[in-house]
Amino acid sequence: MSRTKKRKSLALQSRHNKALYLPMERSTADSLVLSIRVALESVRRGHVERDTVVCLSETVLLTGFLMHAGHGKLERHVLDCAERGLLQLLDQGKSPATHEVGPDTIEALTSIINEYDRLLRETRLLAILDANERFERLTRSAMAIQQPENV
Repeated sequence: MSRTKKRKSLALQSRHNKALYLPMERSTADSLVLSIRVALESVRRGHVERDTVVCLSETVLLTGFLMHAGHGKLERHVLDCAERGLLQLLDQGKSPATHEVGPDTIEALTSIINEYDRLLRETRLLAILDANERFERLTRSAMAIQQPENV
């Protein structure tokens, strides 16, 4: 069986799993959100590293995907503010540690992470998995664009 057929059949099988229609277990949600809250606190204290910015950017994207699917309670401008601030940090190159994160970005990130935490606890697991699949597709396509073509 080809890899794509196997993947599709696994996805179809998993859709029949009743657990996917329930929220994530609290302990699992707590462990996922902990590293994100640590990253936010690090940025809040002025310790801005590329990995931290990437972690927060992934959270903003996943929260946006869940909101687009109808599960979020944030307004779009909060996501836009955080995205602009994080993009500025990522555009600054390999050492964003020399740059400060604005208070508007910190406030937006705090709201987004609180919403992400709530979504993990209250949204059915299937919606979270769909958002994660969308994120993985986006990541794969970005990686394909970055790889030089063989000539």
